[in-house]
Formats: sequence, structure tokens, C-alpha cells
Amino acid sequence: MVTSLTLNFSINSSARIGQATFAPETKDRELVVSPNPNAGSFEACFYLPDNGPATLTVTDVIGRIWHSLPVSGRGRHQKTIHLPAEASGVFVMILKTSTDIETRKIVVAR
Repeated sequence: MVTSLTLNFSINSSARIGQATFAPETKDRELVVSPNPNAGSFEACFYLPDNGPATLTVTDVIGRIWHSLPVSGRGRHQKTIHLPAEASGVFVMILKTSTDIETRKIVVAR
């Protein structure tokens, strides 16, 4: 089911290609999507600074929600996302915490 959401944001055009991993000794806290571009399945790696609630959402460029997942717990997270078969084109992953919003552009090519 696709619902609607209106967002105002800018997209960082630097796509990351390759496998996303967290080395235990790094303090990298940015949202990483891998692989990108992909065929509808990808990993989201991110860090939550506290135990407060957060939401990981994937929308298309007109704001329709294709995936939404509540997440919580301080530390590093790695989530696998599978978009429906009809999902194709440019999408935006949004990680929203109580203090921050981070976005990444995702390209789904089927």
C-alpha cells in the first residue's frame, strides 16, 4: 500500500556504490545505502546516537511512501529493504530521529 507524504528537502547527488560496512573502530555515523543503484533490494546502514525513536522511510520523488520502518536503540544498525516489484526510478531514503533528518538518493533500476 502506498500512502502520501509531503516533504521539502534537497537531494545530495553523490551516490555511493559498493557494499556498506561498519568497521568496529570507525565512528562513521552517516546514512549509507548500498548497493546504489540497485534492483529494489538494498541495505541501509546508519547510527542512532540515543535510544529514542527513529523512522527509516523510502519515498518516491513526489512524496509517496513505499517503505517505512520504526527503529530504535543506540548504536549502529543495518536494515535490508525490499521495495515492491512496481517500484522503479529515483527514491529518497529518510532517516528521521528526534534531533536530525538525513536523506539519501536511491536509484532503482529493474
